[in-house]
Amino acid sequence: MPNIDGTGSLRTLQEYPCELMIKAIGDNLSDDFPNELRRICAAITGQEPEAVPVSHRDRGKYRSVTMHLKFEDADTVYAVYKAL
Repeated sequence: MPNIDGTGSLRTLQEYPCELMIKAIGDNLSDDFPNELRRICAAITGQEPEAVPVSHRDRGKYRSVTMHLKFEDADTVYAVYKAL
């Protein structure tokens, strides 16, 4: 299981600053799910929510959301994963 506690390889394998695609999957119960994820992640990365490109796919009961986020360091990547 990959480390999402801040001790994993994102510290050494990824160069920063960078842009990464982050995907989250959740229940397809709320139309606001993609925007809520964008708001949370943008607050962590210091981006304006409107500046974060988001795409989503609905698959019946579930919705997957992909965000293109800008990261200055590994700590921010781990903070986003923790929030998700």
